[in-house]
Amino acid sequence: MKSIALKTFTLGLCFALSGCAFWQDNTSQPSVTTPIAKTALVNAFPYALTRSLALYQQLFVEFQSEDSKTDSSSFEAYLLADSRRIKLNLMHTNVPIWQIVYDGQTIHEERHSAVPSQLNARYLLSDIALSYWPEKFLTQELKPLTLRSQNNQRLIFDADGSLLTDIVYSNGATPENPQGSITLTNHSLHYRLIINSHCIR
Repeated sequence: MKSIALKTFTLGLCFALSGCAFWQDNTSQPSVTTPIAKTALVNAFPYALTRSLALYQQLFVEFQSEDSKTDSSSFEAYLLADSRRIKLNLMHTNVPIWQIVYDGQTIHEERHSAVPSQLNARYLLSDIALSYWPEKFLTQELKPLTLRSQNNQRLIFDADGSLLTDIVYSNGATPENPQGSITLTNHSLHYRLIINSHCIR
């Protein structure tokens, strides 16, 4: 597997963890602008969901650590989403370490210091939306970027035709069916996110 690099984000939702604080409680309003790189980024508006989601997930992410070494983290998670709210609870070894709630206006998160500082709630919500939200909504939100769906993939290109993000669905997953596996590769920010999902209701 090729080396994966994830730059530290400088958006308002990019939180630096305090060395002495085990938990931080943060509330922010997301912005769709990203000054550090041209990348696919959308607001995961709950109202755009055409179905509710209740998923048990296993998340694996590869990124670059602060000492410039390729690093990875894995989590268990519960994703609950409907037209009013998105709630994502992440755990490590059965211990809750990160809770993210988004009502379409404000992102509220509580995160333990064990969560790598490179991981960003704004980007994680965006990646979930890019994977599971309806294509019609994403096509509108991503403009001037272009979304193409083909061969159980979603591909996002910039105006010059460069591939920014690709999402591959496998093990039964499709854009309409979250149960199974997805692999999202962000080519502009150089990280990879793998999500294995199982419906819980």
